[in-house]
Formats: sequence, C-alpha cells, structure tokens
Amino acid sequence: MNKPGRPTKYSETVADDICERIAKGKSLINICGELSLSYSQVMVWLKNYTYFTDNYARAREAQADWYADEIISVIDNAKSDRNEIERARIKVEALKWVASKLKPKKYGDKIDLTSNGDRIEQPIYGGLSVPAKERMAIEAELIPAKPSKVLSV
Repeated sequence: MNKPGRPTKYSETVADDICERIAKGKSLINICGELSLSYSQVMVWLKNYTYFTDNYARAREAQADWYADEIISVIDNAKSDRNEIERARIKVEALKWVASKLKPKKYGDKIDLTSNGDRIEQPIYGGLSVPAKERMAIEAELIPAKPSKVLSV
C-alpha cells in the first residue's frame, strides 16, 4: 500500500529505474508498489516530462520483446502435468496478446503488405488517389448501365 502524504518528486533516476523495470517485463502497478509511488503520480509525470515520456515509450516496446522471449521460457518450462500445461497455454496467450498490442508491427496479427504501415486515406485506382465522388463517376462510366426491359401489358 502506498504511503499517504505528499507525492514524491520526479527525478530522471527514478524515471530510468521505472523504464528499466518495464523493459524487463514488470507491470507499472507492481513497480509503483515496489518503489512506494502512486500510480496516478507516475501518470502525471508521463504527461509532464518529455524525457520520461520518450523513455517510457521505448521501454514499452522493449517489454514486448521481453514478453516474446518469455513465451519461449514458459513453453520450455511447462511440465507434462495437464494443469501445468493449461496454465502455460493461458500465460502464452496473454503474453502474445500484450506483445501484439505493445508492438503491433512486429507481433500483431494484421500484416500490411501494401502501404509500409502508413494509413491509406482513400482508395487508389491506377496509381492515383481518387476521392469517393470521382471514383463513383469513373466506375459508372466503366460499367455500362444495363438497358431496362419494358414490360408490355
């Protein structure tokens, strides 16, 4: 439990310690408990200190790599006991999910082979980006309208 009272003061040394622990797979909640810090205070630091914000982002990416390595350890250390195998499977799935969210380009399920990870604003036709109204006009010209049949009564 965190000690009540005045919040601790930010320092780059504490920020570096937090980032190092995150990069080694620890959760921020556990780190805050170990260092007697308030989680909300650390969130304020992330908002106010660019040095911490930048290092924290890099630490989270490194954490994804840590989790990917941890998956191998979990698999290697799983016993042949049915319960232990099920626990290992659940842990592996959780680690895979978190790693995919922390570093989606490397560990995510979706693979983008066309845009180099950049967002495509509009559909591309013939190498040109065409707004929707123009695209509809082009498609209308390319696909001739079928003549309607007149039913005689």
